[in-house]
Amino acid sequence: MNVYIASSKKHAGKISEDILVRDALIARGMHSEIIPLEKIATAPRSFDFVMLKSIWGYHKSYRRFLERIKDLKKKKIKLMNDYPFVFWNIDKYEYLREIARLGTIPTILLQLKGVKRPPELRGILSRACDTLGARIIVVKPRISESGYLTFVYKTGTNTRGLSTIEDNKQGGFIAQPYRSAIIAGELSVVMIGGEILYGIRRFPGILSGKKDAIYVRPGAISPALQKKAVELKKYFMKRFEATPDICRIDFLKNGSRYEILEVELIDPDLYFRRIPEKMKERAVEVLCRRFLK
Repeated sequence: MNVYIASSKKHAGKISEDILVRDALIARGMHSEIIPLEKIATAPRSFDFVMLKSIWGYHKSYRRFLERIKDLKKKKIKLMNDYPFVFWNIDKYEYLREIARLGTIPTILLQLKGVKRPPELRGILSRACDTLGARIIVVKPRISESGYLTFVYKTGTNTRGLSTIEDNKQGGFIAQPYRSAIIAGELSVVMIGGEILYGIRRFPGILSGKKDAIYVRPGAISPALQKKAVELKKYFMKRFEATPDICRIDFLKNGSRYEILEVELIDPDLYFRRIPEKMKERAVEVLCRRFLK
C-alpha cells in the first residue's frame, strides 16, 4: 500500500510535520511520499491511502479542491480524514450551526451579495453587532483557513472591509462576537484515533500578537474541555458512525466557560514541532496505526 501525504506545490517536502509522518511510515515498512494534491489526484491506484496535510490555500479554490477529493473517492482511494468528514468540515457556518448545542461561539451568516458601498456594509455589520449583542465582531469567510480575509469591526466606526469582501469571490462571510480572551490565546485539543492526546495554546496572530504555540500536557486540559471533546466525538459517532483519524478542536474562553471556535478536520496542524519527544513518539505511533486499521 502506498501512502501519499498531500501538500501544495509551494510546501511539498518542506514542512517538518509532513516529513516526520512520511519517515515514520517508511520506517514501518510502507511506501510513502509527499506530493502536491493536484498530482495525487492522478497518481494513486485503488486502495492506496491519501493523507491531507499541508494543502494550505485549498479554500481559495474550494470547488476545485472538492472536485479533486471526489475524484479520489471515485477511485476508491482511502482518505485521512475520511470523505464525509472533509465534506462536513468545509463550511464553518454550516458545521458550527450543526454542533451549536455543544457550545460553539455564536455565529451568524452575513448577507453581503450586491453590497457596493461602504455605508451599506457598515449598516449590515452594525446590525450583526446588534444580533450578536457585541460592540466588536470578527468577520471571516465561511470557507477559509489561517485567518484568510478576517477582519474586526467595531460598532459606529468606518470599515475598510469592503475590499476584503470583494476579494472573496467564492463564498459568503460569517460574523462572530469578539472575545477579549483571544489575547491569552486559543486552547486547542488534539485528538488522534479518537483519543485526546494533548493540548496546544495557540496565538495565531490574526486578532492578537503572534507568539509560538505552547504545549499543554493532557493532565492540564480542564475536565470541561475534555468533556466537550468527548461530546464532539459522540456526535461524530452518531452522525458518521465513526470518529475522525485526526482532529484539532479550537476553543476560546468566554468568561468562565469555553466555546468551540473551530473544528479542524481537513488538514489540521498537529503541532508536532511543539510537543515533547515522548508525546511526539506516541502521537506518531497512534497516527501510523490508523493506516493499518
